[in-house]
Amino acid sequence: MKKFLLLSAAAVAMTASAAGLTAGEKNFTLGTTKHSLNVKSTTVTSSNLSLNEAADLAGEYVGAAVTEDPVNSCGAVVIEANPTAANSYTVKGAVFGLDATVTATYANGQLTIPAGQQVYNHSTYGPACLFAMDDQDLYDLVLTVGEDGSLTLDPSLEVAMLLVSGNYAGYALGDTYSNYSFQPVNGTCTFDALNPSGTPKDPATETYNTSVKLVKDADGNVTGGAVYGFDDMTWLPFTADAQGNVQFSNDKVYYYSSSYALAFATDLDDEGHFYTNVGPTGVIDAEEGTLVMPHWTFILPTTGASPTYYILNSVKSNCVVTFPVDTPTAINDINVEKTSKAVKMIENGQVVIVKDGVKFNVAGQTIK
Repeated sequence: MKKFLLLSAAAVAMTASAAGLTAGEKNFTLGTTKHSLNVKSTTVTSSNLSLNEAADLAGEYVGAAVTEDPVNSCGAVVIEANPTAANSYTVKGAVFGLDATVTATYANGQLTIPAGQQVYNHSTYGPACLFAMDDQDLYDLVLTVGEDGSLTLDPSLEVAMLLVSGNYAGYALGDTYSNYSFQPVNGTCTFDALNPSGTPKDPATETYNTSVKLVKDADGNVTGGAVYGFDDMTWLPFTADAQGNVQFSNDKVYYYSSSYALAFATDLDDEGHFYTNVGPTGVIDAEEGTLVMPHWTFILPTTGASPTYYILNSVKSNCVVTFPVDTPTAINDINVEKTSKAVKMIENGQVVIVKDGVKFNVAGQTIK
């Protein structure tokens, strides 16, 4: 397996800004398929959670999806309750990377974002609105509330911004998302941010909200999972062995421009060496609620037979991902001892799990 050396400003002619590129708002491109703008009634299977059992949906989430590239895509999502209307919410960040806010309503275990709400206004193509869609029809975005507090769209549907006027009405603008969901924030990712030269960036420390999903065996040992929210732009699955050694995937995580191949994540050594086909490594401690990734980054190659490799965003040193300790991440994850029984009840209109005298919500967070 070949190991590559990251090229620095001293090794190749480039501008200072090019030595460390930063992910930003994408240059939204037009889709190639024109869609009818008639919205069809959405029929979905009702959640197991009844209206009275639903948790309060207001809070911070990590939006997660896969784009057509394909790229693992993420974005910060905030849901706020409407103080003047029951079961009414606003959702900020439904299009990842945009601050646009849409309205939504809750009923019977489902959050519905009505189709056709404007989320962007392109200087050339005009307003773009949010829709769920399949190959033939458009729908409202109906997200089902899971027992772990996540909100998930029917996997047979995709989400897109469609232009609604002019010659390009019906065409998608920017990414089309599949496997679209909102994952509740349950931790953070904090690291020392370094320039490609190894000097501290400004700010020197960065922190992002994350959502960590763990997979455990019958004995409760962590065997894998996923971290959602790296740099507010991507998510990566991982596997873990019996000693807690973690191996992340090297899935593609970002499209920068047509001049570059898709970015990926990898470890870096002190000399800047990395592999193109191996993701970052780390160590997980379930008892401490930490996943440590010592020295890694996102690598952005140029296109062509002999690519040049760039750092995307920053080199991440002393990176620590946190997640809840000894608390359930979902109703089904509660470990019941012989002398202790977990009891599910309704309190103030939301599901409350009581175990050993401590109250938890469905996201595994302690309720005082």
